[in-house]
Amino acid sequence: MKIISILVVLLSFLGTSPALGDENAISLTGTWKFHLGDNPEWINPAFPDSQWDFIGVPQIWENAGYGDYDGYAWYRKSVMIPAEWRNNKYVKLKNHLYLQLGEIDDVDQTFINGYPIGSTGSFPPDFISGADKPRTYEIPLHIIRWGEANFIAIRVYDQEGKGGIFTGNVALKPPNQIDYVNFTTKINSGESIYRCNQNLSVDATIENNSFDPLIGNLDFEILTDEKISIQTASYPVHQTIGKQLTFSTAFRLRKPGIYILKSTFSHEDDICFSTEKLLGCDVLRMIATPDQERDFVEFWQRTKQQLSQIPLQTKIEKIDTLCTDSKDVYSARILAFDDIYIYGWYVIPNQPVNCPVILEFPGYSNRSAPRLDGHYDNFAVLSLDIRGHGRSRGEIKPSFPGYLVWNIDNKEKYIYRGAFMDCLRAVDFLFSRPEVDTSRIAVCGTQQGGGLALVAAALDPRIKLVIADSPFLANFQAAVKIAFLPYNEIIQYIVEHPTRKRSTLKNLSYFDALNFANNIRCPVLMSLTLNDRTCPPRTCFAVYNQIGAEKEYVVFSNKAERDGSPDYETYKTNWIKSRFKIR
Repeated sequence: MKIISILVVLLSFLGTSPALGDENAISLTGTWKFHLGDNPEWINPAFPDSQWDFIGVPQIWENAGYGDYDGYAWYRKSVMIPAEWRNNKYVKLKNHLYLQLGEIDDVDQTFINGYPIGSTGSFPPDFISGADKPRTYEIPLHIIRWGEANFIAIRVYDQEGKGGIFTGNVALKPPNQIDYVNFTTKINSGESIYRCNQNLSVDATIENNSFDPLIGNLDFEILTDEKISIQTASYPVHQTIGKQLTFSTAFRLRKPGIYILKSTFSHEDDICFSTEKLLGCDVLRMIATPDQERDFVEFWQRTKQQLSQIPLQTKIEKIDTLCTDSKDVYSARILAFDDIYIYGWYVIPNQPVNCPVILEFPGYSNRSAPRLDGHYDNFAVLSLDIRGHGRSRGEIKPSFPGYLVWNIDNKEKYIYRGAFMDCLRAVDFLFSRPEVDTSRIAVCGTQQGGGLALVAAALDPRIKLVIADSPFLANFQAAVKIAFLPYNEIIQYIVEHPTRKRSTLKNLSYFDALNFANNIRCPVLMSLTLNDRTCPPRTCFAVYNQIGAEKEYVVFSNKAERDGSPDYETYKTNWIKSRFKIR
């Protein structure tokens, strides 16, 4: 077993907000005007929007009655900006105000009084999601209508799944003293994974570059990943202008687990700065007991038998417009479980002979795309849309959110029973292809795709390698306590059907990667991100520690760090090539 830890030190600033000491901030939480579609005229403050819908902000627009809508939509709102703000000494120095919009799925472009002030992500055709990035935009003073209504217009594009201004602080505020204070926290060892009772030494540095003395309190706190406080330390702060102070403390983590180091500076009970750093303690001793039902094995043997009785019917169509000088691209249609068709993109070298294979599974609500980068030039790559995803929504069209609880009260009809079989049927397809070396099939995916990869390998010994990045569908019992979207679909279902809680969790146990892990017989590479709210590290390690095959893990501080790491992509490619004996 090999263990790798990469790029583990990153502090996540929560930023300032109306709840964080900005007594002059104007909250924009609440009702906004809203309209589906895309029209450049909607930038204009004078545009008549009286017939537009109303929507609460923040929330995903699916929860506001817009079903599984994907595409463009606009938000509009007017706000009066006090004239006295322009006399604020910090406003004069900064020469702008701040507009905070929380997190938006996926892409936005924001305007004030018709002027663009910021954008995050990239609109089609060069789509890049900005869903995990909190927005704070600067509003230049010269475009502000002091003492009058100012019009905010936000153009939003959602590629798939949840959409809109969905979480975080939404406010307009002037600069203040805190904008001239630097607050940093450092763990002196530079590590994120510790042993029990190892000394955890922490420094927090406050640098006051403002016009005023800084008075308040600095608090350190260790919490569990369920936000239970277990250790604290506190220091008074009285800092003159232009001075820098450093405060030091130390903790010891006593039990295996995932912990949060929270460092907070507050003034008169208002939090001005807060940082969180996630830490692991003896992560290879974090054990979650599998909760297989007595008929777990029989259930999946019977399900696989049902799949085998469905004839393998496939059709591939070459898409000339997508082909390159070195690769041919095909659309693949495959008859799957329940006699429905699923689709994928099949990319092969234009002179394919005995190709090793990458089988990719999609993330939750995501759509597959042809794999045309240079990492797997000599491979055949099948990028699959499981049922209800991407091009495989023809016969089963669940909403997002909603997929995770589709027929959750009946394990025979639960959406993931068919989805798991879609993964195995994709392997059947690969075995039917003459250009494929069937002894060299690797499966991979991120979040939901990672969970599917683990389950597929447990159910099908034809799979020889697994790469699971932040696997979803893992350790449901813990996930419903500590995770964010989309596990909250389960929580909401249980709230709405309290008498079904026990049966719901029982049904989910048939689909929990934790209960499949000890059946995996091939090498596994798993990555995880410590601040992942969708696939918390506790749930990932629970599965990892049940795997008895060759395995290794890689730790990142956050998703952006991993997804933007060319070193990790190269490492994954080389990991596969070395085990498939490819030079």
